[in-house]
Amino acid sequence: MMINISAETKKYFWSDVGYTVLFASFLSGIPSTLLAYLTDRDMLEATRAAALMLATEDSSKLQLALSAIVVHGFLTFFWASVLTLFAPRKHAILVSFLLMIVVGFFNLLVMAPLFFPSIVPLDFWPQMMDHAALGFSFGLVLYWRSERRAKRQQRRAIS
Repeated sequence: MMINISAETKKYFWSDVGYTVLFASFLSGIPSTLLAYLTDRDMLEATRAAALMLATEDSSKLQLALSAIVVHGFLTFFWASVLTLFAPRKHAILVSFLLMIVVGFFNLLVMAPLFFPSIVPLDFWPQMMDHAALGFSFGLVLYWRSERRAKRQQRRAIS
């Protein structure tokens, strides 16, 4: 089976991934952080859990912060790349949103217990909301960039 990737996807792959990563990095943690704030819980709990995927409990605060950035950055870049390659632009928001919910269930119920014990104690639904926000963010950027390019091409065709 051969995967057919459009010329537009190839041409704009790196810029689409870049925009997607930047936008999603800022938005994807809002649900769990906001919920933690509203319920008077530790707003950095998920950040520490992500950091412990690379670092240890006795790591310095700087090492923990850098580890969290690397883990979150890698995962965001990975999924942004996958969705940039394969999400249909017309339905990018829905496809990305649904895929990241599936990924969230897999990550939180399968991968975390097997490989990342620091994630297991986190409340399930706030983490799922973060996955959903990540997917929505990815899809929104991919759809927006695709629509922008289409409008630009229409203007060029008219002139």
